[in-house]
Amino acid sequence: RNANIFTRFISRKNKNYDPRKKTVVTKNERYARASVFALYGVFVCFLFVPGTNYSVKSAVNHAFFESNAKQTDVVCSDSGLQCKTLKKGYGQRPPNKKCSVYVHYEGSLLDGTIFTSTKHLNKAICTKLDSVIPGLAEAIGKMQIGEERQVFIPSHLAYSRNGKLNHDSLVNIPPNTPIIFNVQLCGIQ
Repeated sequence: RNANIFTRFISRKNKNYDPRKKTVVTKNERYARASVFALYGVFVCFLFVPGTNYSVKSAVNHAFFESNAKQTDVVCSDSGLQCKTLKKGYGQRPPNKKCSVYVHYEGSLLDGTIFTSTKHLNKAICTKLDSVIPGLAEAIGKMQIGEERQVFIPSHLAYSRNGKLNHDSLVNIPPNTPIIFNVQLCGIQ
């Protein structure tokens, strides 16, 4: 009986339904429907909130990028990407975004927590530039072979509001989190 009452609350028909007339909905049913739809609306609204403390996190991240941009050895791009050259390169640059490159990298959050690394491997990883996050593709596209950079990637050029669940490590990347990559370009295929 209780299941029947619930389905009656959320259904458009009730026991007084007559296809030749308008549906009769009692006052209590209107209140019940309104509360169900209001709760659903609140639930959907919270699905799209990018982070639980988004405004605080956003202010901290903005302050970090502003102070980092004031350093003399950090180069800022128009997109907001910041790069610091750790070792000069000697070779050519990747010709386009569709080419494959060999890289060594280490990715970390702003607090220094490492979420991915190729340090334990003896050879560089081969990847296409159009298959990595936009900030990393932009940074590697401007590097020469042998060059090593520290790349500060704002959240809109990283994993943005989705974040990332890492299957290969225990560290997940929360939504709207900027990240830091230490990248060395080893070769171009």
